[in-house]
Amino acid sequence: MSIPSAKGASGELAQGFKPRQVTISQLRMRATLQRRNQAIACRMWLFPWLTWAVIAFISGVLVVMFILPEHRIEVSSTLGLAVATVLLSFTTRRQGAQAGGRLDPLRSAG
Repeated sequence: MSIPSAKGASGELAQGFKPRQVTISQLRMRATLQRRNQAIACRMWLFPWLTWAVIAFISGVLVVMFILPEHRIEVSSTLGLAVATVLLSFTTRRQGAQAGGRLDPLRSAG
């Protein structure tokens, strides 16, 4: 088994964060829909166990990539960018709340 080059690994790393975020969002959205007794148009197989398995698998791959020295810089920089994005979203949300606006689509829909 060969290890991909740094150029290929950075694309794979970005692709690792997206599906994990989608699965986490799917868990949260489904819980919100069920609380509101809304119909779920597209049901996922083996929910929630398969969703949790996907999250664990992708997280495991990211941990292995962090352990490997040739991928550590890529994982660290991408993780730093993700943390900066989350912090920026909190700042933006707080500013929107102070201005009286609602920036959270789940809360403004109901």
